[in-house]
Amino acid sequence: FLIGSFLVPFALLIWLIEHVTRLWLAGSGETALVPFRLLLAFAAGGALGVWPAALIEHLLTGLVPFGYFLWVAVAEEVVKLAIVVLLAVGLTAYRRRDGMALGAAVGLGFSAFESAGYAYDIARAQGTLNVPAIIEVQISRGLLTPVGHALWTALAAGALFAAASAASRLRLTWSVLGWLGVAVALHAGWDVSAGVAAAVVAAIFGDSLTLAEFRRGVLPSPTTAESALLGGLRTVLLAINAAVGLLLVRWQWRRPGSQAR
Repeated sequence: FLIGSFLVPFALLIWLIEHVTRLWLAGSGETALVPFRLLLAFAAGGALGVWPAALIEHLLTGLVPFGYFLWVAVAEEVVKLAIVVLLAVGLTAYRRRDGMALGAAVGLGFSAFESAGYAYDIARAQGTLNVPAIIEVQISRGLLTPVGHALWTALAAGALFAAASAASRLRLTWSVLGWLGVAVALHAGWDVSAGVAAAVVAAIFGDSLTLAEFRRGVLPSPTTAESALLGGLRTVLLAINAAVGLLLVRWQWRRPGSQAR
């Protein structure tokens, strides 16, 4: 569970730490982060992020049954951004790129702990330790880690740091809310992609689809052709979502950030 869940997120965290360390040791003033803060962000993203998000999304989906994927995305993105705010206390400057790095570290930690939970759920649901199924989930989630939680939180956190006041205070501006909305939209679109693909395939072949099947992104009794089309369509939807997210991250990374001290 732990090796499969943490391998890719922690490798990406090390890459972030190396980037920040080079800037920090050079003393160029391009970053206010220290490597330890990124490591702390990874731990906080998982240890402090997953269970409050799960509780909030359970309450939201219970109160408002419609829009399940939207409420899940809102709960998780708000919790992760709140953790970024807590970790930003004490920084001498708020720069967009620092915010993106810190947000990415929080998202990586969240992703690692969440993947471990998915693996555990598979083992518990099937009643036996189905190693191939667990490995399949770990590989798929590991490969998609760079365009998931880390990317979404980086967008919102970068906007948050860029909106800091001249007095080095974080502010909740319309720009921050807008980028948080973008993160929520990407997150919700990612989660609902399997359901959308299942609904499209069901409509093409004249099948019926229950709400539970839509949420799980599965067909009741799929044929070989339906399974192939379902997998291909979901891959296309995820690829489009990832491409949009990467383009937004690239665009925001190149924008000038706040130099407040």
